[in-house]
Amino acid sequence: MNYIEVITKDSSIFVFAAGVGVNKVMAKIACKLHKPEAVVALTPGAIPRVAKDFKYREITGLGGSLGDRVSVLFGNELTMAKLKSICTSPSNSPELQMMKNQFTEEEINKVTDLSKGICTSKVEQRLTNKSVSSGKNNLCK
Repeated sequence: MNYIEVITKDSSIFVFAAGVGVNKVMAKIACKLHKPEAVVALTPGAIPRVAKDFKYREITGLGGSLGDRVSVLFGNELTMAKLKSICTSPSNSPELQMMKNQFTEEEINKVTDLSKGICTSKVEQRLTNKSVSSGKNNLCK
């Protein structure tokens, strides 16, 4: 158990999970891997191993309407690795052609980047408890 976990358990009733990654998307994926009560670091070398089983709908940025449209084309069981292989396949592949018919170039670039674990969006500091995700239904140990 690391220092953060010890301090949190000893001084509060809260349960938490934390993820560390090379960017915001990878940190969120790391956090989701072993919830609850875990601190997970996801290195760039581990991404391919994680991606083969990680459902694309769980990637931040692909859970909303863009994810719905990907789901219509390829189904809900698509993994991050399979989505990456579709997005990086030769330009004449049938699956990539389907995407080109349904998505703008900007959307395809976003889906491709997210499937590779690439995220360039800025991480913004959050200072209030309104912006921190917290489960308020588990206040008793």
